[in-house]
Amino acid sequence: MKNLNEHEDKLDQYLLNRLSTAQKAAFEAELQDDVALQQALEDRRDIFKGIEAYRQQEVKAELQAIHRQMSQPAPRIRPNRRVLLAMAAAFVALVLSLAWLWNSTATPPANQLADDYFVPYQMKIGQRGEGLNAQKAEILKTYSEENYQFALDKIKAALTTDPNNSIWLLGAGNCLLKLDRPSEAIAFFDRIIDNREPFYQQQAIWYKGLAFLMQDDKAQAITQLQRLASDPRADHHEEAVALLGLLK
Repeated sequence: MKNLNEHEDKLDQYLLNRLSTAQKAAFEAELQDDVALQQALEDRRDIFKGIEAYRQQEVKAELQAIHRQMSQPAPRIRPNRRVLLAMAAAFVALVLSLAWLWNSTATPPANQLADDYFVPYQMKIGQRGEGLNAQKAEILKTYSEENYQFALDKIKAALTTDPNNSIWLLGAGNCLLKLDRPSEAIAFFDRIIDNREPFYQQQAIWYKGLAFLMQDDKAQAITQLQRLASDPRADHHEEAVALLGLLK
């Protein structure tokens, strides 16, 4: 691992979910091969949890102090206007602090988490020893250009002659996720899982979990993610572990 100081800001941004999709993917790729960085991330997560617990106790103590102060009998002397204005300003500042604390620690909505973690699968012909013909070249071109509806139509045509092709099935599912049609995508991922090709099966489980998140079905998403999180050798293992930590 490089100098830890170089990573501290990135660790904080990662834990606060403030990295872009590309930045997050690059950081998680680096994280996967760096045991020291993984430990630093866990240590940083523990620090965040401690800070959150301390802030909650601190805010609670301040609220109790204000409550006790406001519960005391009003003095008979005429209130000082400056004192009242100062108390009002302090109360407003406290409310703003509470709002900031809530926004910085609350778990993002499920569909936002899905968007943050979703990186379309990079289709490559040749992973199964297949040659590149005109049909496959056109599919790859339209898919890489993010013309997902056109690519989906071409992939469906290819599946009529090769219905169990896991690459095409995975590509179709990803196109449907990009087109915001997760329920249809799940059907394609299930077909890959039934094919029992380990590499593509793990990919399908990952994207199926994201599809459930897009539908705000956290229970089903957690079931899929746990399958990857339980196997350290599985593809998307680290992402599944991190995402489960946010969902639980």
